[in-house]
Formats: sequence, C-alpha cells, structure tokens
Amino acid sequence: MSADDHVRMVTAALDATPELVPYLAELLADLWDLGSSPPLIAGWLGELGLPPDTTRVLDLGCGKGAVSLTLARDRGFHVHGVDLFEPFIQEARERAAGWGLTGLCRFEEGDLREVARTAEGYDVVVYASVGALGRLDDSVAALRRCVRAGGFLVIDGGFRSADLEGTAGLEELPGYENLAGYDETRRRLTTHGDAILQERILTSEEMRAMDDRYIRSISARAEAVAKARPADADLVRSYVERQRRAASAWERSSVSAAWLLQKA
Repeated sequence: MSADDHVRMVTAALDATPELVPYLAELLADLWDLGSSPPLIAGWLGELGLPPDTTRVLDLGCGKGAVSLTLARDRGFHVHGVDLFEPFIQEARERAAGWGLTGLCRFEEGDLREVARTAEGYDVVVYASVGALGRLDDSVAALRRCVRAGGFLVIDGGFRSADLEGTAGLEELPGYENLAGYDETRRRLTTHGDAILQERILTSEEMRAMDDRYIRSISARAEAVAKARPADADLVRSYVERQRRAASAWERSSVSAAWLLQKA
C-alpha cells in the first residue's frame, strides 16, 4: 500500500481530510472505546461457553484495542487486532503491556481488506468498520471466510431509519451509502445461511448520548490545540464541526445496532 493510499484510507475511516491526519491522535486521545461496546461483546461471547485458552478472535478495525483487550482480560481469549491507524495500534500495544496481556493480544497496523482475504480458522471475528469491506452482504462473505465452521461473527453498524425522508445527507457519510432498512439489513446478514443469535438496537437517546460524549471530547481537545497553536485553530475546529454534522445526519437517518451471528 502506498503512503497516499494509506492516508486516503485513514481519512475515510475516521471521516477526516488529509490535512487533519497529523492531529487525529490528539483530537481522539480521550476516546478509548471507539466503535463497538466492549461489555456487550464480552457478554455475548461469554454466553457461548468458548474455552478461554484456545479461543482465537480476529478484531478487524480494532481501534485502540478496547474490545480486544476486554476479551483477553475478561475471557482469556487470544486476540489479533488490526487497524489502519498506527497511533491507535501503538496505544493498544502499550495498554496490553500495562495490563499484562501481551501474551494474549497481538496488534497489527494493516489493511483490513488484505487481512480478511488471508485470515482463516478463527473462532470469532469482530467487525465495526462500516463500509471498509463493502456492502453488508459482501462484508459478511469476507468475514465468514475468516472463521471456522460454526464460528461467530460480531458486526457493529446500523440500518436506515424507517422514515425514508430522514435519510437526507446519509449518502454523504463515507461508508454509509450502502445502508439498507431493517428487514433488508437482516436479509443481508443471513444471505449465506448464517443464524442471528443476538441483536442489540440502540434507542435514539442512547445514540444521542454516545454522540454527545464523542463531540464533547473532541471539542475539548480541539480547543486545547487551538489555544496552544492558534495557527491550527480553524483546522482542528473544522474536524469538530465535520463530526457534529456527521453525528446529526446519522441520528436523523439511521439506527445503530450490533449483531452476533453463527456461521452455518
């Protein structure tokens, strides 16, 4: 992957612009659990009776390792986390060392698409990178190749709101142009014959609370940067505004959800 391709993929994953890439680690410094809910996933997988010493988990789009580290600490699973953004991988490695989990966790900077093409034999794959592997049914096809027969897929994403008039602006968000309604989303999840074991749909209040926490955090960081480096103020504030618009469009247009599937 060329340097330009890497920057392009990072900006798409984090809804930024190339000029913002050097600031992203600082702006997102106070947000550890980006994406999926570690307690939810640990709870779901804990109900399956998977053995702690031999269970292998692939966490695609692991971010700072919140899900991976929680599964290693709470369930004793061996976890391989992959993310495009090197500062996230470095933080995950440091936290793993601090928690004494380096024997259970391996974190790798890499292209999710390439890893998904070659990975196989895992017991569980976790995926919370909306759009990275294409449309949902294509994503499921790629993910299920990574796990053994009878293995499990955890997918964190969402579906379009039933109010079709509320989808205005959603197509402008990277990775969300392929979102479908609820029934079609479930059809895409199960198009290969896999079973949905668990489903978690967030309420509008839960979605708003998550977005508010996110915006408050990056706003505070942006203002700290603006105070310390006034020449960068407009740039970092533009990211906050970009994220505020994206959160508003998501809340108007869609519903956040997560699913646990078992491979047929």
